[in-house]
Parts: sequence; C-alpha cells; structure tokens
Amino acid sequence: MKKAFHMMIFRVHQSYKNRIRPTMQEIGISSGQPKILLYVRDHPKCRLKDVAAYCDIKPATTSRIIDKLLKQGFLTRTFPKDDRRAVCLQITDHGLQTLACWIAHCKNVEETMLQGFDEEEREMFFSYLLRAYENLNQEKGGETDE
Repeated sequence: MKKAFHMMIFRVHQSYKNRIRPTMQEIGISSGQPKILLYVRDHPKCRLKDVAAYCDIKPATTSRIIDKLLKQGFLTRTFPKDDRRAVCLQITDHGLQTLACWIAHCKNVEETMLQGFDEEEREMFFSYLLRAYENLNQEKGGETDE
C-alpha cells in the first residue's frame, strides 16, 4: 500500500509540535511568538507591518501576538517622532534570554529529527522544504493567519 505524502507531512509536523510545545510552556512563550522575537532581534526598531510581512501572518494577528510579548516583557515599543502612528519594536534582555533557550531547544529537536542524515542530505532536505514553502505561497502573496 502506497503511503500518502500529505499524511507523512502531517505526522512529522505533529511529532515536531509534540516535542517543542512542552518547552514553550516551560520558558513562557506560545505559538507564533518565537518567530516574532527572532525578527525583532535581527531588525532593531522594526515596525509592525515589517514583522507581519516577514512572519507571513496578518497584521491583526501580529498585533495580538506583539501585545502579549509586550505584556510579558519580551519586547518594548517606541513611537518615532517623525511618524506618531508607527510603532518601533525592540527585544528586551528577558526576550533575548528566552529566545536563546528556545533556539537551543529547537536545535536539540532538530538534531533528533535529523539523526542519520549527513550534511548533504540536511542541505537537500532544507532546500526541498524551502521550495515547497515557496510553491505554496506564490499564489496567495505570502500572508497566512497563525
């Protein structure tokens, strides 16, 4: 019997989530927050619209996640003098520490997932995932809701 490709993708996704979610709860972050923290860390004083575009989620969803990150002390916001409607975001030390814990955990899960893969296979696997992502997103223009 031939295995369904979509079911294998679903199973890998579920297994990955099952591995990462307990640590998310332990360190105090929720789904959607790590990618925003990563973007803000790498783009100091970024604006909400830039975060939404990069993270591939709607601005309203991004705004809700950012509000939670601000309340948790992971981010701060300022209002530029030249555009009072804009909001600039920066990651706090607390956000950096939490993000470092998250990245370390993700690397551990990644190592478990890719046991037995040599470097070339890992690079190929990544390039296949990237191409699949790009194929799925070229029709809709990149925005999804988390």
